[in-house]
Amino acid sequence: MKANNQEAISLISESHELIYQADNELNKNDARVCENIAKYVQLREQIVEKSIKDFYDTYQEIKNCSFEGAEITHTGENLEDIKEHFYAQSPKIEPLTVAHVSTGGFSSFIIGIIYFVITMAILIAIGVAKSGHMVYLDAVPTFAMYEPIFSYYSNLIYPANPVPLIGLGAMAGVSFIIALLFAMIRYHGVSNRNLHAAKKTLEAAQEHKAEKDIQNSKILTLCEYTHNIDNSVNSLNVYLEEYCAVMKRILHVEGDDYNNYCELSRQKIQTGVILYNTMQKVMHTNIITVGAEVNPESHHELALAKHYLEAIKHGELENYDGELSYEEVQIKHNDEHEESIEHEESLEHDENEHHHEENIEHEESRHEHDENEQHHEESHEHTEEDLQHEEQHEENLQHEENLQSEETHEHHEENLEEEKAQEIEQEQENKKEDTQH
Repeated sequence: MKANNQEAISLISESHELIYQADNELNKNDARVCENIAKYVQLREQIVEKSIKDFYDTYQEIKNCSFEGAEITHTGENLEDIKEHFYAQSPKIEPLTVAHVSTGGFSSFIIGIIYFVITMAILIAIGVAKSGHMVYLDAVPTFAMYEPIFSYYSNLIYPANPVPLIGLGAMAGVSFIIALLFAMIRYHGVSNRNLHAAKKTLEAAQEHKAEKDIQNSKILTLCEYTHNIDNSVNSLNVYLEEYCAVMKRILHVEGDDYNNYCELSRQKIQTGVILYNTMQKVMHTNIITVGAEVNPESHHELALAKHYLEAIKHGELENYDGELSYEEVQIKHNDEHEESIEHEESLEHDENEHHHEENIEHEESRHEHDENEQHHEESHEHTEEDLQHEEQHEENLQHEENLQSEETHEHHEENLEEEKAQEIEQEQENKKEDTQH
């Protein structure tokens, strides 16, 4: 029972942690996406009020524009309220409240007291009925008043010598056992309910976190997308202002009739118009679609705008042959993009082959190195054996020299002893001769 309560407390704590993590991460990402949206909306408003209007007004001064897509419109209305649209499309996630776990100890104690009192009252009522002793409820209870009842129960236990205190103890003991039984039943029921509720709460917390993780994923996607679109539109605006200035220069130098412009001036104006239409499409295409997802059409328009930016950066549109149209520009750059992908794949394939060859060479080099090490170890072992043989040979030579030296020394001592013996014999002979004389 205690283990159930401990497990329930642990599960509730885990539920609190899951909910806290989900809420904290969602709030943090909410702040980030709101900041990005506000930044992009501010830039969009500035472009509509200044750059778009300035380009449109300047372009309207040119007469007889006859190329494809020459008609342009200017409107700053019906721009999407991104933040409101996103949260309107986002599913509502109801807050999850985690209940506090009560171990049931206090309530079990109260239940035990109640059943103890009830059991004592029942035993007293039985004692009154069996003993025939009357108990007045309006009188002050004393031991003497209930002594016959206590004696009745004592007589049941020990008839030979009934003692009222034994009867009282028996009544209290029975009441305590019954009270303890009901208290344990209550505690066990509460602990089981706590564990069941805690498991349900953990499941609900996991589902709650999963819902917020999905919402977080959408917020992060939108956060990244608004950052990208902000950068791209800002770059487009820089070029739009540049082409607007070029168009003003053309008006000043070549007049207001498009038919009188040189080919380069016509290309500049056509490029500016494509740029203008690109920005209008990017800014007027809704970013948010059903389910708070990023609109695929907006993705498409932004991708085209990025291709167009790359074309402008490399000066490719200025050298385009013939009149320019938005669709032709995109087809051209889609082909270049595919060629770029094929080139990258080719480079990656060559790089993989190069790495494969390097790996083979490395394996061969490592194999040769291992063989050299093995030969070196073998030669080292042979060298050690040779050294051992040389040491053994030197020891043998030293031993032989020692033996020869010892033999020479013994031979020399023997010679000395023989010489001494001869001298002694000579002296003795000389003495004998002197004696005879």
